[in-house]
Amino acid sequence: MLIGLCDRTERPFQNQNKGIFRPDKKAAYLQGLVDGLGIDDTTKEGKIIKAMSALLGEMAEVIESVDEDLSRAYDQINDLSDELEDLEADPVGTGPFHYVSRSPQENIVLEKFSDYWDTENQAYLDKVTFRIVKDSNAVVTNLKSGTLDMYARLSSTQTAQLAEDSDFTIYDGGMNLVQALYLNNAVEPLNNVKVRQALCYAANRQEVLDMIADGKGTIIGSSMFPAFGKYYVPELSERYNQDIEKAKELLKEAGYPDGFELTITVPNNYQQHIDTAQVLVEQLKAIGVTAKIQQVEWDSWLSDVYADRKFQSTVVGVDAAYLTGRALLERFTSTSSKNFINYSNEEYDKLYQQVKTSTDEEEQVELYKKMETLLCDDAANLYIEDMACEVALRSDFAGYRFYPLYVQDMTKIYKVK
Repeated sequence: MLIGLCDRTERPFQNQNKGIFRPDKKAAYLQGLVDGLGIDDTTKEGKIIKAMSALLGEMAEVIESVDEDLSRAYDQINDLSDELEDLEADPVGTGPFHYVSRSPQENIVLEKFSDYWDTENQAYLDKVTFRIVKDSNAVVTNLKSGTLDMYARLSSTQTAQLAEDSDFTIYDGGMNLVQALYLNNAVEPLNNVKVRQALCYAANRQEVLDMIADGKGTIIGSSMFPAFGKYYVPELSERYNQDIEKAKELLKEAGYPDGFELTITVPNNYQQHIDTAQVLVEQLKAIGVTAKIQQVEWDSWLSDVYADRKFQSTVVGVDAAYLTGRALLERFTSTSSKNFINYSNEEYDKLYQQVKTSTDEEEQVELYKKMETLLCDDAANLYIEDMACEVALRSDFAGYRFYPLYVQDMTKIYKVK
């Protein structure tokens, strides 16, 4: 991770408030006022001024102490900033590998850390290089030429090209993310639950899997994927089995008997999401919805779609940072800054508040399941799948493992030849 720091020609952190409010000066002013006007401190007014002066004097002592503490804190922050500049070029960690070098947009080189504290889980490999592959079309070529020994998240085409190659083993797992046609619940006509439900009934999720991944993947029905175990509600995946007539009826009830136009915004660096959008475009034609795909740069997607919420619909995958229901479900509370689809349901918000105050794990799990069910019933999004993840590993190596969260655990991989 790169850390942006201020120019060291000036101190980035300073106590800017020091001296703005000086109670000692106020106290001196009041005393001067008393002396200059000859106010008797035994009168009502004099007693008030005397008390204020004493209070300000006490405040001055406290603030002086705070100023000293703040100055020390700012000095420590600036010292830390100097150290962080060093960490950017030479990061230090406590894991089984240690940092060797990095070439921006090219590679990161790690070597085995022989003094790793966990002696039972030492790395097998002496050296690992993570290389950035800018052209996805070159992945298979790089693997077969020996430039790469491993590549995660292969496309179905890439997997097919390597399937008969004895030099590689293909590992199958899940990407552990929620791929969906995410719908902006605040814009017309998607602010109508019947319209959103119609879109869900129009989609054939298995056909999506068949078209983009040779049928691989796990169909899901809400914002949760199977690796979350106890939080996952598998039956929700059958809530919207394709039913074109029902979809048309819902559109008619919503006031759109002839359908409507829909823009699907997709980041152009994720081919699988683009492919998914193309399949959905064809499927939605059956209910009169004319969808068009708008491809955008990833930075534009982050700023316009995710941050500013200026979109109708978008195909992406949302993953989790940790293994609790909160990781995937908190974002859809009405006040969450991550609620990019503008979902709003008072019952959902109340359930989440109950989760936060509950200390019983079983109760929390049930509350999370109710939240998932609400997202499904409200057709908050057109949920599709937890996408298949296929990893190519040169047959000289073994030990690759999948985890509930997306990681590449190089400590488990070992050389067999």
